[in-house]
Amino acid sequence: MLTQSSIPEVKEEQIGFAINERKTKLSQFLDLGPPDLITLVKYIGSTASATPANITEKLNDSSSVANVDPTTILAQLHSNDKLKGEIGTYFYSLGTDTSDPTSIAIFLKKIADLITEQPQVWFGKRKAFQVARISMSTWNTFRKCDMNIVVHMPGTVQMFILDSNDDQMHIEPNSEESKIIWAETFVSGVVRSMMLMKDNYEDGEVQNLVETLIVDPMTSGEIDAVADAFIDLFPMVYEKGELLGSPCDVINTSRTNNYLAETLIEIVKLTHSVDECREMLEGLIKKYPEAVILLARVFLECDMEIDAIQLICEQLQKIEEYENSNFSGNDLEYAVSPFQLDYKSELLCVQAEYLINVKRDYVLAQNVAQSAVSCTPSEFKPWFLLTRAYIRLNDVENALYSLNACPMAVSKEKYSLKRVVPFPTKMSLHLPLPVDVVLDGVTSLNPQDIQMEHKTADATLVNLASTNLKSTYLLCYKLLTEIAAITGWDDLLKFRAQIFIMENDYQRVASEETAYSSTNANTAASINNVPVEDSNQTGTSESVVTDTAVQQQQQGQESIQNNSSHMNSSHTITSNASSIIRSKRLCERWLDNLIMLLYEDFKVYTVWQAEHMQHEAQNEDYRKLTFEWELFGLCARRLGHYPEAAKAFQIALSQRFSAQSARKLLEYCINERQRVRQMASLPNSGMTSNQIMTRINELDMTIIDLCVKVCCWNHRWYIEFSTQLLTAMGLVAQDIGLTKVSTEINARYSTTVYDLVKDNILLFLDEYTNDYYDS
Repeated sequence: MLTQSSIPEVKEEQIGFAINERKTKLSQFLDLGPPDLITLVKYIGSTASATPANITEKLNDSSSVANVDPTTILAQLHSNDKLKGEIGTYFYSLGTDTSDPTSIAIFLKKIADLITEQPQVWFGKRKAFQVARISMSTWNTFRKCDMNIVVHMPGTVQMFILDSNDDQMHIEPNSEESKIIWAETFVSGVVRSMMLMKDNYEDGEVQNLVETLIVDPMTSGEIDAVADAFIDLFPMVYEKGELLGSPCDVINTSRTNNYLAETLIEIVKLTHSVDECREMLEGLIKKYPEAVILLARVFLECDMEIDAIQLICEQLQKIEEYENSNFSGNDLEYAVSPFQLDYKSELLCVQAEYLINVKRDYVLAQNVAQSAVSCTPSEFKPWFLLTRAYIRLNDVENALYSLNACPMAVSKEKYSLKRVVPFPTKMSLHLPLPVDVVLDGVTSLNPQDIQMEHKTADATLVNLASTNLKSTYLLCYKLLTEIAAITGWDDLLKFRAQIFIMENDYQRVASEETAYSSTNANTAASINNVPVEDSNQTGTSESVVTDTAVQQQQQGQESIQNNSSHMNSSHTITSNASSIIRSKRLCERWLDNLIMLLYEDFKVYTVWQAEHMQHEAQNEDYRKLTFEWELFGLCARRLGHYPEAAKAFQIALSQRFSAQSARKLLEYCINERQRVRQMASLPNSGMTSNQIMTRINELDMTIIDLCVKVCCWNHRWYIEFSTQLLTAMGLVAQDIGLTKVSTEINARYSTTVYDLVKDNILLFLDEYTNDYYDS
C-alpha cells in the first residue's frame, strides 16, 4: 500500500548532490550492488501547474525515450532559473519493476502523483509541492553499469548509462543489445530484493537504511508478471550468474550455487510456478547439464520428492558410469562439465539435506555427505551436512572432528544495503509517519522510548558476543549448541580435551623433556667421574694401582649400564607424551572462540532460568524490560531451548510490541505447527485427533495475529514486502483457505489494517501463486 506518507525522503543541500555522489562511487559497487536511487526536484506550485492526466500514454510510447549526455541532465539540475521553493530530495528503493524505461517511468509517475495529490506535511508544515523532475538510478550487476531514467514533467523521458568508470555507454533504444541490457537490469533488481530478505532472515529481514522504500517485486510488474518474466529471462543470464556473487556460506561460487540460482528457487517456492520453471530448466539442461541441480531443488521445494530423488539418482548414476569408463568423445549422453566434482558434490549435498531433514535416515546421510566432502573438501556445505549427520547419530567425537574441519568464509558477508549518499545533516531526514494505517500498540510506538530502553538494559545481556555471529560462524555455532545439547557442558569439555590438543598436553611434554634433559646431564657427569688408568705410574706401586683401577672400572661399567637403562626409561616416557599429542588434533582458533561464547550463553541462560523459577516458586513477578526478555529469548533460541525462548518472546510482547520478538515467535509457531502435524501421523503421539486440530487452530490464529502486527510495523518503516509473512500466511491459507483468513482479519482489525494486509499479503496469495490456495 503506497501512499504519500509512506515515502521517506532526504533533503539535498544542493540539487543534484545525490546523483553526483553516486557517480563518484560506481567503481566501488560490489556483488549485487546498491539499492535503486530515486531523486526528485520539487517546487511550490499552483493547481494550474498540475501534471496532465494523459502522461501515462506518453510514457507508454517507448520511442519517446531519448539517450542524452549525463552532463546535460546534471547541468539542468543546477539550472539558475529556479522555481518557487525549489528543493532536491532523494530516497532509496527496492522491488521496482526495472524491465524497461517505460516501466520505470510509470513507477516514477506514481511517486510524483503521490507527492502532488495533496499538500505534503514537510517538516511540520503543509506544502503544496509539484514535481519538476524525478529520476531513478538502478545498477546492472552483470555489466557493472548504472542505468539512469529521468522524467521531466509533464512527460519527457530521458536515459543515460554510465559504466563503472563513470563513462557513458551508447546503446540504441530498440536494438537487441538494449533488450539484453534491460533484461539484465530487471534480473539484478529482482535478485537484490529477494536476497536482501533471504540473507537477513535470521536478523528479522531488517535493513539498516531507514530512507528506503521496499515494495513487493512479485507484484510490482507494470506491464508483465514479474515471476513469469524472471523465469523466461533466466536462461539468458544463467551463464553469467557467478557475477552476482553467492550467499555467505558458499566458498566457491558456481553456476548453480549463486544469488541468481537462489532467487529462482525463492520465486518458484513463493509463486508455485513449478510447471513453467520445469519446462525452462529442462530446456536449459540440454546445454548446461549441471542445471539439473536447480531442477532437483525446485522439485523438493514444491513437494515433488519422488521426482527429485529419481532425478538425482539418474544423474549420479551417469557420473558414476563416466568415472568407471574410458571416456572418448560421445560415449555419454551429456557433455562432461569441467567442474565435474563440484557438480557431483552439489547433487550429493541436495540428497544429504533431504535425507536429514525429511527422511531422517542419518546413516545414509552420513555416507552421502562423506562422499560430498571427498569431492569438494574446500567447500563449507558438505562439511556442515556431515557434521549434522554425525550429531543426529549421537557420534560426538566425529561431529567435533568434522566441525573443526569446516572451511570458514572469513571475508564474505551477507548482502545488506549500504548508504551510497551520506546525510547532509541529521535534520535533512524526513521520515513521515504513515497515518493511513493505525494499529494501537504497534504503529504508535515511540522509537526514542525504545532506544532509551536499549540503553538501560542489562549490559551482560546486551554485550553477549554470540549475538554478533554472522556467516558460517553462526551456522557452526548452531551445530556446536546441538552437540552441547547431547553431551552437556561438562562432557563437552571432556570430549574437547580427549580429541584436541590442550595447553596441559604441551606443558606435560615440556616438563618431561626437561626431566629427560636433566637425567642425561646427571648421567653424563657420572660417566665423566670414573677414574682413568694413569700410565705414568712406576715401581712396586704399579700392581696395587692396577688392581684398584680394575675394581673402579668394573664399578664404572655397572654405573653406565644403570644410567643407560634410566635414560631409555625416560626416553620412553617422553615418547609416550609426544604420541598422545600426535594422536590428537589442533583445535581451530575460531572453534575455541565459539566454545567460549557458548560458555557465556550457558551462564546467562542458567542464571536467568534460576531467577525465573525462584520468583515463580515465591509467586512474585519477575520484572524485566521488554528488550531484556527479547535478549533472553534469543539466548535460549541460540542454545536450542525453543519452548523457553517462545515463552520469553510472549512475555516481551505482553509488555509492548517488539518486531524482533514477534518474528521469532512467528518462526516458532510455524515450526511447532509442523511438529504437531507430524505427530498426527504417529501411532503413539499421545494426542487425540481433536487435540491436534485444536492445537493447530490455535497456532494458525497466533500466526495470523503476528503476521498482521509485523505487516503494520513494516508499513510504519516503509517496507511493503516480506517473504516470511508471505510464507507464514500461505501455510495458514493451506489449512483454512484464503476466504476464512480474510474473514478473520476483517473481523478482528480495522478496515485500514485489513486493506493493508490484503494489499501486501492476501492479494499476492490470491493472484500470484498460480491458483495454489483454495478460496
